[in-house]
Amino acid sequence: MLDAQKRLFKLAAAASRDPITGRVSSKSLQKFINKNEELLDRFPDQIRNDLQAAVDSEIALKVLERRTPIRTTKSGEVVFSRKIEAEAAFTRILGVESAADAVRGALTSDNPLRALVRMARVARRGGEAAVEGLRGAIWDDAIRQATNSDGTIVLGNLVRSLDGEIRPGLPSMVQIMRRQKLMRPDEIGMLRQLIQ
Repeated sequence: MLDAQKRLFKLAAAASRDPITGRVSSKSLQKFINKNEELLDRFPDQIRNDLQAAVDSEIALKVLERRTPIRTTKSGEVVFSRKIEAEAAFTRILGVESAADAVRGALTSDNPLRALVRMARVARRGGEAAVEGLRGAIWDDAIRQATNSDGTIVLGNLVRSLDGEIRPGLPSMVQIMRRQKLMRPDEIGMLRQLIQ
């Protein structure tokens, strides 16, 4: 049985590993899991759980990589993303110290929808850098809300923060961001991958 399990993991790895980066392709591994459900049913649930955990971890890593202010290019060069500059532009326009705290304040206000729409208008008047700053602040707030006290990001909580109603009867943050033209199609696609 152990030999068969090893072969199954090797098959999954071969089907989902990016040959250039060596990282798991979450999309390919999810396809492998979906395509081979009958085969996976013959093994202990832990194997399916481990494969699904690899998918979830890779997606969460991509989310975090998009939010980090420092990146290393393929050539090894360290660069700063526009995130720092964008959030600085947005905080200057709003006159606040923390853009993510401003988003949290809007969400906990008496009328969160109105507060978020106003923030979006202010950001659009401030230009693309301010819009990018608001978008980043929304992601930062969602990641904060999804992070446990031990520093672990709970993927389900991240999805609920972004795709669940902000209050009963009100739209989700994703719907608000889409309507206010704050969320790019690639970000919506990435979030949809998280949800599936």
